[in-house]
Amino acid sequence: MIAFFGGSFDPVHNGHLILAQDIKENFGFEKIIFIPAYISPLKKKHYAKPEHRLEMLKIAIRDIDHFGIDTWEIERKCVSYTIDTLNYIWEKYGEKPYLLLGADSILSFKSWKYPEKIIEKSYIICMEREGKLSKVRDYLKENFPAFKENKDYFLVNTRRIDISSTEIRERVRRGKPIRGMVPYEIEIFIKENKLYSQ
Repeated sequence: MIAFFGGSFDPVHNGHLILAQDIKENFGFEKIIFIPAYISPLKKKHYAKPEHRLEMLKIAIRDIDHFGIDTWEIERKCVSYTIDTLNYIWEKYGEKPYLLLGADSILSFKSWKYPEKIIEKSYIICMEREGKLSKVRDYLKENFPAFKENKDYFLVNTRRIDISSTEIRERVRRGKPIRGMVPYEIEIFIKENKLYSQ
């Protein structure tokens, strides 16, 4: 079994890696594939160029055999809709994929392109702390009553990881250290490439 973890990763940080590792262990996945977006349809902007975000991901996972990267969305050079990526995954990998999503993503699910088809073509794993899981459950029951918990989607209570890409970018902009929030080599990469400093 393979799970797919999409996102901006602007930048990828230790929280992303810990969550992916926890999901890998809890579900017994052979591999977690990160799919960095070229342009995310629900985000106003990305702060680092796609090639920089991709390079940071490569640095972050290069010594972890059960993590991988698929660059399809970046290579397309256009807005990344999940339904398009799922069609690609079906064609390339030949199996119904598991998608890793945070609660905030699922709580905006009605605004996604073809959400019903996304559920048909994938299993969704929501990674979140317990407080938000009940909101996700209520939201899905109200808006997508045909979707069944532990069949179409899975709610996973994750450990508390208070790291966000937004906070990292803000700390860099203010000249504050980000040691411990990202792998050391990514910290160096951000400095050398002057990312997030403005």
